[in-house]
Formats: sequence, structure tokens, C-alpha cells
Amino acid sequence: MNIFQVLSQGKSRLHEPSMSAMLGYLLDSNKDHGLGDSVIRKLLQTIDDERFKEMASSGFIDSQVSLEEPYLLNGKRKDIDIQIIFLNNDKKECHRIIIENKIKVGAANPKQLNEYYQAILDDEPSIKNLTIVFLTPNVRNGQLSAEFNNLELRNEGHKKYWIHWSSCENCISKILQELLELEVTGEINPINEYMRHTLKAFIRHSSL
Repeated sequence: MNIFQVLSQGKSRLHEPSMSAMLGYLLDSNKDHGLGDSVIRKLLQTIDDERFKEMASSGFIDSQVSLEEPYLLNGKRKDIDIQIIFLNNDKKECHRIIIENKIKVGAANPKQLNEYYQAILDDEPSIKNLTIVFLTPNVRNGQLSAEFNNLELRNEGHKKYWIHWSSCENCISKILQELLELEVTGEINPINEYMRHTLKAFIRHSSL
């Protein structure tokens, strides 16, 4: 039984917020999943290994995740699907990643990603280290491309990346598959049985 596929049946099916919640849980290095910082570490390598090289080499990666993080733009609320705050040894923010998650291609909005970026700048104009990740199915689609391309960055410390849920090198399912392989070879701490089966189910579901 794949619990994610079961929950996707009927009126209570899993939508983008539910998928974001599961991913956000795994990316938070302080949660009780038993994976420590291994998932966020693999994500940083997938996004841009060179950009996050210093952070990855500094020991434990302290990542704190919030979902549906609210910002305001022209008086209207803009909710970021997944926001990751990275803390340095002094417990001060050293980097921020926001993830816009699209499960369905039809949810693309050419203006949305740029509006989210503008809302962050309005809230904190001096933010230095910001990474914006566009997470979508691995398909060719004009609306998705327009949303990503319309994002115009205004600071050299701000970067944008497009990754996918599955079916490519830079994707979430590959990150999780590699973690399972690392556990088999003893390169990361053992994953408890419940979490191991949950990861396998999530991989299968995100690949559909």
C-alpha cells in the first residue's frame, strides 16, 4: 500500500500544499524524521553545489522550514509554498531559499514567481543571500517557462533555479533515491523502517 496514492483518492486528495508539507518536513534538519541534515544537504548539491559549498562544509546545516509563509505585495497577501531559513553558528540567518511548488502544469501563472520575489524585497530590501527554486513536473510547457523567465533578479546574491519532481538528474525523487542508496552502503546513519517505507512511497507518488 502506498499511503500517498491512497490519500490522493476522492475529495480529500493530496494537493500542492500536502506535497509541500511532506517535502518541507524532510528539508527541515531539526524535525524528528531521523534524517538530520541529509535531505537539505542533497538538495543544496542538486541546486548548485558550488553556490552552497561553504555552507555544506561548515558541519551541521541548520535549516528551518515554514510553509505558506505570508508576505504582502501592494496590500495583497502572497504565500510562499516552502521557505527555508539557514542559520549560522550564531543562530542568525545566513541564507534563505523559497520554493514555489507546482504539482499541476495548469497552475502556472506567468506573473506569480516574480510577484513573490517582489514581495520579499518589499519586506526586506537589503536581503543579501536569496535563492528562488521553481519546482515543477518535468514537462515542456510555455506557461511554466514564462513564469520562470519572467522572474527578474535585482541583486548578484540572488539566484533562481528550476528543478523537477522526477525523471531527471536534478529532481526530488533522485535526491531521495540516493539517500536510500547511501544508507544501504553505510554512508549515512541508518533510517528507521517506517521512514524508509515512507520515503519509498513518496518517491513513487512524486514520480507519477
